[in-house]
Amino acid sequence: MVLQNHDSLMRIARWILSTLFIFGGLFGVVLSQGTPIPAGKLISEKPSVYLSFDGLSKASILEATESNEGTNDVVWLTLHNNLSSFITVCSHEARFSPAKSEGIDYKVESDWDFSKDVPVPPQILFVFPARDTCGKRKILPGESFRFAIRRDVLVPNSRVVVSFNYAWESSIDVFYRREPEHIVFLDSRTILSRK
Repeated sequence: MVLQNHDSLMRIARWILSTLFIFGGLFGVVLSQGTPIPAGKLISEKPSVYLSFDGLSKASILEATESNEGTNDVVWLTLHNNLSSFITVCSHEARFSPAKSEGIDYKVESDWDFSKDVPVPPQILFVFPARDTCGKRKILPGESFRFAIRRDVLVPNSRVVVSFNYAWESSIDVFYRREPEHIVFLDSRTILSRK
């Protein structure tokens, strides 16, 4: 009789534990979904992150091969953060910028070339500044950052590219390719057509 009670108690205990395990697992899955990081758009008609053309101006540029300064056209662009969370970009000090103001690191790359039998992917034409360090610049939700680039490095069929990270990403993970690199770009035709 004692053995029968013991077996019954063990069956009941296993049933209770199994039930708790199943419901606990389901509850854990629901909880693990968590609340998504709030990163909705602030203005639904605009892209999440985008570049806009602001204008042209003259700036003094010190050429690396010459000791004298010349003047060159500078293109003013603005990086817009239309998200409800911040983004980060690599930035550089004003002394490196053609307009002598803090800037965002950028590159100029060619467009895809479909004129050949096999399409040619974009090629990097220019990187500014040409260094491997990255000063972090946080752009808060709804804010924008105005910066200057050199107009003389733009060619037809190219684009200005700026890389950025979302608030929840680590730049180290992006560097080691554990996270994707996010880019925003502006076609050179938008800039070169302006006088």
